[in-house]
Order: sequence, then C-alpha cells, then structure tokens
Amino acid sequence: MGEDPIKVQLDRVAALEEFVFGQAEHHPYWHIAYSALQILRTVISKWREDLTAEELEELKWHVDTISSQLERLRSR
Repeated sequence: MGEDPIKVQLDRVAALEEFVFGQAEHHPYWHIAYSALQILRTVISKWREDLTAEELEELKWHVDTISSQLERLRSR
C-alpha cells in the first residue's frame, strides 16, 4: 500500500514553508505566501475531518491578511 496522500501533500507544504521561511520577511510577497501556506496546511490536515470554529476563524484571519497585503501591493 502506498504512502498516505495527505502526508505526501503536507510534506510538500513543509518544503514550500522552508523556502518561504528562508526568505526575508520584508519581501513584498512574504506575508501572502506565508498566509497561503497556513491556509493550505490547515485545509489539507483536516481533509478528512470538519474544521473547528477556531480553525475557521484562523483561516479567515489568513484570508484577511492576504487581502490586506494585496491592497498594499496595488497601492505601490
């Protein structure tokens, strides 16, 4: 039997996180990449379960962070 596909995807997210964390936080895309990866990690981790109210709030917070950063990029 093969490796769990969720674990495979979480390993890929971890590799992307390693790249992002290795970049300077002042990079204009850092916050977008970080928040997107946090969303992806949470969603994949809970793929076979329901998200809790707390997790949904955390996802919304990350979405709001992405929106805010996109507005900053637009206004440059």
